[in-house]
Amino acid sequence: YHRIWYGDSPGNLFLRRSTEESVFSLLEKHGLRERLGHFRIMEVGCGGGHILTQFVRWGANENLMFGVDLIEARVKSAQAKLPAGSFQCADAADLPYPNQFFDLILQFTMLSSVLDQAVRRKVAKEMLRVLKPGGFIVSFDTRYPNPQNPNTRPVPKSEFRSYFQGCRLAYYPVLLIPQLARFLAPFSISLCRFLERCPVLRSHYLTVIEKSAGQK
Repeated sequence: YHRIWYGDSPGNLFLRRSTEESVFSLLEKHGLRERLGHFRIMEVGCGGGHILTQFVRWGANENLMFGVDLIEARVKSAQAKLPAGSFQCADAADLPYPNQFFDLILQFTMLSSVLDQAVRRKVAKEMLRVLKPGGFIVSFDTRYPNPQNPNTRPVPKSEFRSYFQGCRLAYYPVLLIPQLARFLAPFSISLCRFLERCPVLRSHYLTVIEKSAGQK
């Protein structure tokens, strides 16, 4: 059990690298990567700041980084990783920022941790409120139920469409089912990469949401 689940196990390393490669490819595909240095970026549910730290490596400006999380210890960890950034303990359904403040908003498996659909809708509405017209949301979230974690619920395409009406949405299935990756990676990374080519075996949606220029 420990060999499968510890942070640097072959399976978890594969999943982390695969996620980072997918996000980087999406940024390139949508012409966002070269603009990161000028973007004011906020992550909803930032945890310890791992995702935002990766964006800094890709060219984002640490001084323009923001994050919110419900757990104070995680906020402190993120602030320690990115001391020039701004992190707050706050509720994603009531973001402490003015209207149209951010160029890019990130959410990585935060929405799937919100089981109440009405609260999810409030979170999405808040994300849109603080996003500039013409700005982007990059979302990485679960596609299938996780039988090992009843405290999550997938975010299907239909939900995204209802939350972000009037926006342009593009969906990309990514990431080999984690349980499968953790089991197979110690034996063959090549097999994991081969299986990951099959869309039905990809467990998450990477979604880019563009707010139209006329939206408030």
